[in-house]
Amino acid sequence: MSEPKVTAIITTFNAAHYIAETLHTITSQSLQALQIIIVDDASTDNTVAILREHCATDERVTILVNEENRGAGYSRNRAFPLATGEFVIFLDDDDLCANDMLEQAYGHAVSAGADVVVFRSDNLDSLTQQRTPAAWTIQAESLPLSRTFTAFETRGNFFRTFIWWAWDKLIRRDLILRSGLQFQEIRTSNDLFFVCALLLQAGAISVCDATLISHRDNRAGSLSNTRELSYDCSLQAIRALYHHLNEQPVYQPLHRDFLNYSIDFLSWSLSTLKHWPAYSDFYRQIRTFYQQIPPVPAAEIESEYLEACYQDLSCGDPETTLMKLKCRLEQDLRHHMTCGAEQRQQRLVLQQQLTEAERAVSEQAEQVAQNHRMAAEIERLQQQAAGQQLHVSELQALNEQYQQERAQRPTTIAGKLCSLLGGRRK
Repeated sequence: MSEPKVTAIITTFNAAHYIAETLHTITSQSLQALQIIIVDDASTDNTVAILREHCATDERVTILVNEENRGAGYSRNRAFPLATGEFVIFLDDDDLCANDMLEQAYGHAVSAGADVVVFRSDNLDSLTQQRTPAAWTIQAESLPLSRTFTAFETRGNFFRTFIWWAWDKLIRRDLILRSGLQFQEIRTSNDLFFVCALLLQAGAISVCDATLISHRDNRAGSLSNTRELSYDCSLQAIRALYHHLNEQPVYQPLHRDFLNYSIDFLSWSLSTLKHWPAYSDFYRQIRTFYQQIPPVPAAEIESEYLEACYQDLSCGDPETTLMKLKCRLEQDLRHHMTCGAEQRQQRLVLQQQLTEAERAVSEQAEQVAQNHRMAAEIERLQQQAAGQQLHVSELQALNEQYQQERAQRPTTIAGKLCSLLGGRRK
C-alpha cells in the first residue's frame, strides 16, 4: 500500500443494521491513498462479522476490537497511534460520505496550506430518509474573508463558529501529535474538548464550502437520543476546556467568548433532559461550576437572554429554573402555533385552488365525452348515408353545427389551469 494521504478512524458499536452502507461510502472513496482504522467497541450484535466480511480483501483496512465497551473517546485514542496519513478524520459508524469527500477535503487542505479543513454536512432522517441542509454547523458570518485563519481572527464568537464534533473536519496529523491532546473518555460530548482545543492551536483553519457528509438523525440507540444516561458529559467537556484556556495566557482574548458559549451550551444541555432527577442533579452540577469560577460581569455577557440564563444557572434553584424554562417553551409554542395558523390558511387557499382545478378537469372531461358522442353520431350518420343515400347537404349541415358548437364551448382544462395559476402569481 502506498503512503496514505488520509487516515480515516471509525468507531463502531452495535451497528449491524447500517455499518455496511457506511463502510461502502468509505472504502469506495475516490482518494485511493487511504488508511482505514476501525475500532469496534465490544458490539453484542454481528457488527464485527460484517466488518471482517466487508473488508477481508482490502489491505487498507485495520480492524481492532475492544475487549469491553469503553466508549468512542477511548476507541479513537486507541486507533490514533496507528495512523500514518498526512491528515486524519474521525468518523462515526452512521456517517455517509460523499464519494469524493476525502479527495475534496485533502485537495483543499493542500492548496490552502491548512492544518484543519471544515466542510459542510447535511442531516439524513433515518425514519423518512429525507435529507435537510445543516447550514447552522458553520456560522458563515463569523468567517474571515481570508482563505485561512486562526481562532483569534474569526469575526464572531469563535466557539460558536463551528459545532465541536469531529466527523466534518480533516485534521493534519502533525497538529494532533504536537498538541498532545486526546479525546475525553466520556460517554457523550467526548469530541468537544479535543476538537475545540485543536482548532485553538491550529495555525491555519480553512472552510471547504461543499456538503461532503450526511449525518443520520432519529436513529434508535444513538447516544444523542439517550442523553439522560450521561447528562453530565457536556459539563465535563466545558470544564476541561475552561481549564485549558486558563492554563495558557495566550487564550485570554477568547475568554469572554468562551463564557458566553458555555452559558448557551449548558442551558441547552439542561433543557434536553426529560426526567426530574437528572434535571435537578445536572442543574446543581452546573451551578457548582459557575460558583467555583470568578463571577461573570453583566457587561461581559452578550445578551439579556444569556444574562438571565447565567443568573438562573449560577445562583438559582432547579425548581425556579425549570419553571422559567417552561414559560419560555410556552412562548415558543404560542409563536409556532401562530405560524401554524398561517400555514393552515395557506393550505386552505391551496385546497380551494385545487378544488377549482378539479372542477375544471371534470368539466373538461364532460366536454370530451360530448365531443366523442357527437363524433360517434356523425360517424353513424355517415354510415347510414352510405347505406340509405342520406342527402349530402343534411350531413354537411350537421357537421357545420358540430364545428360551431365545438368552437363556442368553454375553454379547455389547460386554459383554466393557466388562468388559475395566473391568479396565484398575482
